[in-house]
Amino acid sequence: MSNYSFICMDFNYWLIKIGISVAIFIVAKIIHWFINHSIHRVDTYAEKKGLSALDISDSSKKAISQFSKYIIYGIAFLGVLYVFELNDILMGILTAAGVSGIAIGFAAKDLISNSLSGLILIFDRPFSLGDSVEIGRFIDKGTVESIGIRNTTLKLRDGKIVTVPNSQVLSEHVINHSRTAVRLVELIVEVDIDSNVKKALKLVDELLDSIEWKSEHNPSEVFIADVNKDNVILRIKVWIDSVRYGERKTELFYQIRDLLKKNRIKSSVIREDDGS
Repeated sequence: MSNYSFICMDFNYWLIKIGISVAIFIVAKIIHWFINHSIHRVDTYAEKKGLSALDISDSSKKAISQFSKYIIYGIAFLGVLYVFELNDILMGILTAAGVSGIAIGFAAKDLISNSLSGLILIFDRPFSLGDSVEIGRFIDKGTVESIGIRNTTLKLRDGKIVTVPNSQVLSEHVINHSRTAVRLVELIVEVDIDSNVKKALKLVDELLDSIEWKSEHNPSEVFIADVNKDNVILRIKVWIDSVRYGERKTELFYQIRDLLKKNRIKSSVIREDDGS
C-alpha cells in the first residue's frame, strides 16, 4: 500500500474523531439549551396559571443554567478524551477527580450542603422575593431580598441585612407571613382597678362586633386575662386580613383607646409586639 493511501487513511481517521468530538459538543450544547428552554417554559406556564410553587426567579434560572452547564460540558470533555483514546489522561482525570472529590468533599461539605439545599429551596419554594418570613431561631422576622444557590438574604425590621446559609434555612421551620390569609392581632388594655371594668368589656365587645374588616371565620374576643392591685388586664384578640395587617392593627389600637377615653374609663392600650 502506498504512502498516499496511509496518509489518506490517517487523515480520515483523525477527521472522523474530530467530527465525533464536534458532534459531542453540539449535543452538549443542545442539551444545555433544552434545559434552559424547559425552565423558561415551566416559568411561563406557572405565571399564566398562577402556580407560585412552579414560578422560578431570574436568579434561580441563572443558577440552574450555570450548574447544568458545568456538568454537561464536563461530561462532553471526558467523552472527547475517550474518542481520541487518551485513556491514560482520562483515567488520570477520573482518578484525580475521585481522590480530590473526597478531599474537597470533606473540605467543602458546608458549601456542597448549602448548594444542594439551595436547589431544593428553588424548587420547593417555601418563600419568594419580598415575602415576610421567620426562620427558626435565626430570624425573628425579615423580608426576603434574594435566594441564591448557597445563601438566602433577608432584610430585618431594623434595616440590617442578614445572610443565612441555605442548609440552615432548610433544616429550620419557616413561617411565611405573606402567604397567610389572616393574622391574629392581640391588644392588651390595662383598666384602672377603680374604673367600670364591666362597662369597658361591653364597649370593646360591641366595637369588635361592629368591625367590618375582621375575619368572619375566626371569632374576635375580649376577656379579663389578669388582675393586680392597680389594674385589670383585658386581652383583645381579632383576626385580620394579612394584606392590610399593619394598617388595620393601628386603626384598631386608636379605636379602642379613643372609645375608652370618650367614656371616661381610665386605661392604657398596649399593642403587643408580634413581630410585624
